[in-house]
Amino acid sequence: MQTRWAVVLVLPQLLVITLICLVPMLLLLGYARGGADASPGLIESIIAIARDSYYQLIIGRTTVMAVVTAVLSVLLAYPAALAIARLRGRWQAIGVGLSLLPLLTDLNVRALGQIVLYGRRGFISQLLQATGLSEGPVSILGTQLAVVLGMTQSYAPFAVLAIFAALKSQDRVLLEAARTLGAGSLRAFASVTLPMSVPGAVAGWVLVFLLSLSSFVIPAILGSGQVSVLSVLIYQRAMMVMDITTAAGLAIFLLAIALLVSWLAWRIGDASDPGRQPADYAGRRDSTYQCLVGKLPDWKWPPVVGIVLALAIALFVLSPLMLLLISAFNAGPITQFPPARYGLASFARLYAAEEYLQSFLISLQVGLAAVFIAIPVGFLAALGASRLPGRWRGYAHTYLLLPLMIPHVVLGIALLRYANLLDVSGTMAALIAAHLLVTLPYVARIAFGSISAIRPALEEAALTLGATKLQSIRHVIFPLARPGIVVGALFAFVMSFTDIILNVFMASAQIYPLPVRIYSQLQDGYDLELIAAMSVIGVLFAMFCVYLIDRLVRLSEFSIA
Repeated sequence: MQTRWAVVLVLPQLLVITLICLVPMLLLLGYARGGADASPGLIESIIAIARDSYYQLIIGRTTVMAVVTAVLSVLLAYPAALAIARLRGRWQAIGVGLSLLPLLTDLNVRALGQIVLYGRRGFISQLLQATGLSEGPVSILGTQLAVVLGMTQSYAPFAVLAIFAALKSQDRVLLEAARTLGAGSLRAFASVTLPMSVPGAVAGWVLVFLLSLSSFVIPAILGSGQVSVLSVLIYQRAMMVMDITTAAGLAIFLLAIALLVSWLAWRIGDASDPGRQPADYAGRRDSTYQCLVGKLPDWKWPPVVGIVLALAIALFVLSPLMLLLISAFNAGPITQFPPARYGLASFARLYAAEEYLQSFLISLQVGLAAVFIAIPVGFLAALGASRLPGRWRGYAHTYLLLPLMIPHVVLGIALLRYANLLDVSGTMAALIAAHLLVTLPYVARIAFGSISAIRPALEEAALTLGATKLQSIRHVIFPLARPGIVVGALFAFVMSFTDIILNVFMASAQIYPLPVRIYSQLQDGYDLELIAAMSVIGVLFAMFCVYLIDRLVRLSEFSIA
């Protein structure tokens, strides 16, 4: 009876994900030139892509850049996450809040901040000229280096949160025991902390890799049209050339790369987990590893070293936002740093910009509608998944998060084809349905964590006292899980409001969300001052969201991984 009730609760979200996510993906895989059956057109397109040297170059470049970005992100995130995990109280909350702040800020805003950082009149160029290291303006925009650095700054916070979650769950007694036995800082870290944090590092690497592989805004803006990657090429083929077949073939290649590399990474993660390996193999491997650790120099370093390193990493990640907040008050060109003079003219113009207000209202309506649907559906799904037995709980939880595992550029092209098939393309209903795939998983994931923390004895006591299942949910479970649900809804709304890829594919001339308008202005280099003024509001709103999350569930307990 318990299992049957759990299935009933999970069913609505499973149906939504099946109809809006799985079915479009299956139609994409079997897309036909004249219908939805298997087609030689798509197969021929895939073969042509595989044989074309230009597409081979783009696929290889996209994959390599995503791998490099993921590696750099983990290397930067690990010291920062380690420093945050060793902090206590409010300092730890501040560390998590600073990691979360960029994730709650529009990716367009981060891209504009990176233009201020890397552009010809930007901070780095001015610094090099001021120190005499360069005789003229310097810019790395339009290069692969700019794109990789931009993606690293944008996605490294995901790795920080994933690694922090793994480090936070470690037993500090083991580390103290290693130090008591005479191990220095380096040996204690290598023998205890590092092996136990590998799952978090792998999770962070996979997450950053998937985000970088399908990244759209940063390559398009920082690449300046000179760095072609798969996501941008798919968009150009689908929305500009109207070659849906080639776009679908490229999307399938991107999805295949994402699945293959993710599978390899998880296999590596499983190989490092002693619980998933035969005892004799794990013992030999651990013995070999400990022998290598024993040969390390017994270094000891003061805690201030880690703090300084973490602050330097935080400065690198947050510098685009910091520079943009200052540049927004520039009375001259926004990309010039430091500003020649300050003023508020851009904010006055923003107040009078009706087209931005209309786009803002559209994004607000879509985000609120998607969240209002996601709250009850996601809460019930999380509750049902937490009550399923054994491995079925894991299966249900994975399926609920399916839209987050698919690169959004692939999902966007699939939803575009699906909307055209149903003749709802460019409508508000289609846009809200697409945003359900953003909001539902976040609400369900964060609510699942809150519900799992509720002691089953409380629900059992309510049932013993005569309450029905619905009454126990209403009067016991929902009130206790309310903070997590509110945080999940808030985070989901921000992710929906700032989403660019699904908006780009599902928008129309009549329905033009705010991220699409900002992106089009950024791409054309037009009216950047107005965008910078809007960015200040976006950053302030992100700071307010961080504050609310801390008040509701405490930042040190927040997790999206």
